[in-house]
Amino acid sequence: MQKITFLTALLVGAAQPSVANAQLQGPGEFEGLTLGAVVFADVSPYQGGDDIEANPVPYLAIDWENLHIGIDGISFSFWNDGVLEITALADPRFAFADPDESPLFDGIERKTTVEAGLSARLVAGPVYAEVRGQYDILDVHNGYEASARLGLEVDVGKVSFDLAGGVSYSDEKLNGYLFGVRADEARIDLEQFSPRDSFEPFVSVDIGLQLGRRSAIAAFADFRLLSDEVRESPLVDRRYKGSAGVAILRRF
Repeated sequence: MQKITFLTALLVGAAQPSVANAQLQGPGEFEGLTLGAVVFADVSPYQGGDDIEANPVPYLAIDWENLHIGIDGISFSFWNDGVLEITALADPRFAFADPDESPLFDGIERKTTVEAGLSARLVAGPVYAEVRGQYDILDVHNGYEASARLGLEVDVGKVSFDLAGGVSYSDEKLNGYLFGVRADEARIDLEQFSPRDSFEPFVSVDIGLQLGRRSAIAAFADFRLLSDEVRESPLVDRRYKGSAGVAILRRF
């Protein structure tokens, strides 16, 4: 759900902090409540997962000038001088996308958790470079993920594009949460598996269309190749995973 924060930036008064005098900043002026609906389509890498599964979900968020709080997570841009932007992040982490259709997942449960961290983005015209890192703060898997990406943001009339590619790193604890089989979960038809840390390349695209002053439609997609370290998991049967969606948002 992290990508929805891009969509809210399409709306009038969305979270874009002032850069007139760079300094540590508070949330800024209240911008409004955003309501909408999102349809997600996931390609699950897990055994027994559907090739493509679409799910509609409602959307709710509250935004200030540089603070976003929504069902997709929290982001607070507390520094922006027009070249460097630093943002504090907190996002939900869900483990298995669709385990129920495979008997392999009987007896395997993963709690949803929250990961928090920071991102730093350097901007040069329409091009940006971003690094980010986030760590489990609820003591569920105690792992972390870091990523680096290079992207391009352009506006053509009322249409906004964000194209990016990069690589993400997951430590062995996060990979164990996502793809591992613990000793107490192993059985005759499912061997224990403890994945190592891994690097995975990815690409993403976000496209938004402004509808009037307070509404927007957007489409988004991302695709990543799974590393050999996690592809060896008995829970996995694909070399890749991906997601796409369409959102309709209205600010009040």
